[in-house]
Amino acid sequence: MKKTAFTPRTNESTAAGVLRVADSPKYNVEYAVPFQRHDQPHHHLTDDPVACEEFLTELLDRGYKITGISHEGVALPKVDFDRMLKTAAGVLATKHICHSPGIDTVEAHHRFGSPA
Repeated sequence: MKKTAFTPRTNESTAAGVLRVADSPKYNVEYAVPFQRHDQPHHHLTDDPVACEEFLTELLDRGYKITGISHEGVALPKVDFDRMLKTAAGVLATKHICHSPGIDTVEAHHRFGSPA
């Protein structure tokens, strides 16, 4: 049996001439976990925009500071950053609205106009 050498994934050239690794995550959420005297920076990587919004929802629920969101290595413009946070806040509001009176998301959407 012939052994073959391992060949790593190749890098791609982008239009700007910057090399990036193939299959790198599309979204990078940078956040900070508060400690007594300082904030500890962290980041979360994902390819799925829905998973990114779900993670933002969790960060908002826990009160962590969201310091930035990048898409394919480029920081999101303020408008897109705000849109993602607004969507995550809407999901969080729906979660809380549904929890207290014990209703489902469809009923919360019809009664309160929250995202379904």
